[in-house]
Amino acid sequence: MKILIWGTGNTAKAVLENGIYGEIVGFIKSSPPTEATFCGKPIFTPGHIGTEYDVIYVASIYSAEIYETIQAYHMPEDKICFSRLPDALAAKYKENYQLAKRFLSEANLCEIDDYTHFGKQLMRDLWVKKQLEQCEAGKSLLDAGAGDQRYKKYCSHLRYVSQDLCQYDGTGNGEGLQTEEWDVSQINIISDIIDIPVPDESFDYILCTEVFEHIPNPELAMKELSRILKKGGRLILSAPFTSVTHFAPYHYYPGINKYWYEEMCLRYGMKILEMCANGNYFRHIQLELERAAYVYKRHTGDHIREFDLLQIKETNRIMDRLAERAESSSELMNLGWFVLIEKC
Repeated sequence: MKILIWGTGNTAKAVLENGIYGEIVGFIKSSPPTEATFCGKPIFTPGHIGTEYDVIYVASIYSAEIYETIQAYHMPEDKICFSRLPDALAAKYKENYQLAKRFLSEANLCEIDDYTHFGKQLMRDLWVKKQLEQCEAGKSLLDAGAGDQRYKKYCSHLRYVSQDLCQYDGTGNGEGLQTEEWDVSQINIISDIIDIPVPDESFDYILCTEVFEHIPNPELAMKELSRILKKGGRLILSAPFTSVTHFAPYHYYPGINKYWYEEMCLRYGMKILEMCANGNYFRHIQLELERAAYVYKRHTGDHIREFDLLQIKETNRIMDRLAERAESSSELMNLGWFVLIEKC
């Protein structure tokens, strides 16, 4: 099998380290490459894939953007496999995995056959998308801690403004989980989230997703967001309930419980309109099981034995069944809270 890998970052390197069954004939970069080769193989751009291939494996966190490029160039989708499925292809999860099994090693399969990258992110994206689509057209929205502006694409009907501290670059200090790529070049307001240089009651809506764990004092951030939100305006929030170290050194808390949101609303004149958990206790166990192969490889340099991988996968399947039957276990543990708040 002849394989093209879309991506030249750490994700692509990890794929090579974990093993692929087939011949890698080259790599693809969405933007013009600064070098002609990567790991000894040629680099192509989407419009100039100068070789025959059986499958393209997208090894990048920017799967949604890459999928749009694939459509724009009319590339055969039945020959594309994703390490992180874009929302538009969520229904094709099983087909994606079956294709991946044809050329990925067991260690690589553990990276894509999981709830972590499919379910956790997908559920958050769907909830945020729903909230943004319900925002009144023409109103103002601040995307606080916007980073790479993941949700800007859902805000075309709004007067969108982004804010970020713009210190994280995708690599951080190299510890914990990093994104590899992180583009903050289009941020409108560069500032600390606890001191945003705009007048009181400037925005009709504020979006702030997966940010509070990266702030030394999240209460001050909540106070500031309340200050710049108009009365009757809405705050769309998400943050993990618990998380491993990521974006280090800008990671100060593993997560936030629902009672914190309730207390902050009491202190700063707001009320909760909706609060729901992402996953539950058993989904959390799944998430950590699914990281096991990556964590072990990263910290030992070795692959988990095939027998152990099979045991992890079987335990994961058991957790999946238990999660379906014990949704209320989210009160003990979950992957994060989605919270819709209104300023009184």
